[in-house]
Amino acid sequence: MSGFLITDIETLGTDADSVILSLAICYIDISSVATMTPLELVEYVREKSLFVKLDAKEQLAGGRKYSKSTLDWWASQPKATQEKSLIPSQNDVSRLDAYEKIKKYIADCNGKKMHMFARGSMDERILESFCNGLNVEPVTHWGNWRDVRTAIDVLYGSSFGYCGVDGLTKDKDINKHNPVDDIAFDVAMMLFGKVKND
Repeated sequence: MSGFLITDIETLGTDADSVILSLAICYIDISSVATMTPLELVEYVREKSLFVKLDAKEQLAGGRKYSKSTLDWWASQPKATQEKSLIPSQNDVSRLDAYEKIKKYIADCNGKKMHMFARGSMDERILESFCNGLNVEPVTHWGNWRDVRTAIDVLYGSSFGYCGVDGLTKDKDINKHNPVDDIAFDVAMMLFGKVKND
């Protein structure tokens, strides 16, 4: 495998029809990142990712939903995290514009048959519902999806989808709940993780 795609979304719920607040997707070229340090990888992902912030009101008007508990959780997050995904901005895009940007990014990576990693199945379910609501083809074929957590557990002996990475501190180097940084941390764990010692 010369590379893979990885995505992360921030939402207003965990159901398939939840509002998508923001999405990031990145193509990871294995030959480009193989000699990087974990911090260099984080910068690579920040530079190469597509980040899309969506218009939540348009999605609500189109029938997508939110949960009060998720909205309350967002209210408890740091201001910078809220500004990245939750708080509306003039740069928010429509559902169709977001879809077209994602499909173009994947096409530009020659990624029609490429593996697409995500953390668990929630992002896949929500993106499938999102595409169904637009009456468009999925962003990728169902058979391309792969789970970050499973990869990390198998590679490094964890049982919860996380592992340590030498030279990278999640609380210091990663902006949690920023989909670009969440991707960066997932890729760093998959490529540079530390084996769990029992």
